[in-house]
Amino acid sequence: MFFFSFSFYSKKLDSHNLYYFLLFFLILYSLFFILILFSRATCEYFTKSYHKALASYQKILEIEPDNKDAQAGLNRVVRIIEGNMQSGNVDPEQRARAMADPEIKAILEDPYMQSVLREMQTDPAAFQGYMKQPDVAAKINKLIQSGILQVGSGPRK
Repeated sequence: MFFFSFSFYSKKLDSHNLYYFLLFFLILYSLFFILILFSRATCEYFTKSYHKALASYQKILEIEPDNKDAQAGLNRVVRIIEGNMQSGNVDPEQRARAMADPEIKAILEDPYMQSVLREMQTDPAAFQGYMKQPDVAAKINKLIQSGILQVGSGPRK
């Protein structure tokens, strides 16, 4: 945590100087926040928590849309998720980490989502109908990104 004293500033802080002072610290805070988010996304990527890394990179791009490093990280994560979906191969470590995630556990334990997943297994056409519901679509996408749910015509493991 930063501790900052106004004692360095010998003049009285009037509203004009205070404005620039606060603006300076807001800029520093936003840069620091983006750096923290980027570090978090990188750690999530290397621990194979791709669904979390994807969300972190998207958050960085919401704050700073022109961030090329975040865009490259997002593209890298999306390629891995798409590759896992197409091949049907998901790293057991990735799946184990996803199953330990409280958010994924909550989705899988939700009775409505259990019925949705059961129906999607028996009637693949129901997938399109459920993807039109924003809350269900977000949960299904989270399961796909984490490697728990696989869709498509690829082999299953």
